[in-house]
Amino acid sequence: MENKYIEWNDILRRIKSGDTTLTSLDLSKLGLQTEQVTQLAEALVDNRVLRSLNLSTNAGRDSAIIALSYALRSNNTLEHLDVSWNEFGPAAAVHIADTLLLNRSITSLALEVNLKL
Repeated sequence: MENKYIEWNDILRRIKSGDTTLTSLDLSKLGLQTEQVTQLAEALVDNRVLRSLNLSTNAGRDSAIIALSYALRSNNTLEHLDVSWNEFGPAAAVHIADTLLLNRSITSLALEVNLKL
């Protein structure tokens, strides 16, 4: 995405509508909170266009990452996911691992510097 600062509601609308020009989305370092990541997860459930999503260096706490992992169980389009530097804990990591057993489209997953114990 060329401009990271596009209105949040517009991003959600484009994901929900399956905007064919939105195949890669970089939302890194935006300070996204749990509510926003959860909204994003809900929008991803039926999206069949987005192939790459970068959520690194946000406030992705366990509940947000767990919501995202549940959404990705039914999304078989996303290939690259970066959730590094979000400080989530072991519970969220287990949910991501479980998701990978069901989701065969994710071929690249960045998890560096998480696992808040």
